[in-house]
Amino acid sequence: MERYREPLFIKVDIEGNDALCFRDMARASIRPKHVSFEGNSTGVEDIALLASIGYDRFKCIRQNDFRELTPRNTWWQVQVRKVVWQAHHGSRLHYRRRQFAGVRFAAGSSGPMPWMFPGRWWTAEQMQAVWAQLLDIDRELNCNGLGEWFDIHACRSLLPQPNGHVS
Repeated sequence: MERYREPLFIKVDIEGNDALCFRDMARASIRPKHVSFEGNSTGVEDIALLASIGYDRFKCIRQNDFRELTPRNTWWQVQVRKVVWQAHHGSRLHYRRRQFAGVRFAAGSSGPMPWMFPGRWWTAEQMQAVWAQLLDIDRELNCNGLGEWFDIHACRSLLPQPNGHVS
């Protein structure tokens, strides 16, 4: 990132080792405005690390159907996970992939860019609470995610700097 201009977006998916990239970003003088990573057992810590280096807005999007998880709907999502887990007796849950903004995304893709999803951006603390609830229910059910994958998106607000530039 030092050699080229500031990127708008990076997607990090290094299987639970995303913090390695985030720590390197902490040492860089240039950071992308948007970062996405696949939520996993270290999601709460990864959100905190991104918040510590200036990312102040977050979203959680389920990759299976592009639905947003928020502080307002997480209780409902937890209840659905319980019912689905009991109904399927431990089998993997699969959603029908939907289109987004007229574009059909292949199974396994992360879908649209983070800023394209409608809905509100949340604080780091709010997103950590959402992610902690999902981890808690997965531990309670011993279900290892029900075959669902989530992207956690982070964004830096454009804040004016003393020199008049924005970052």
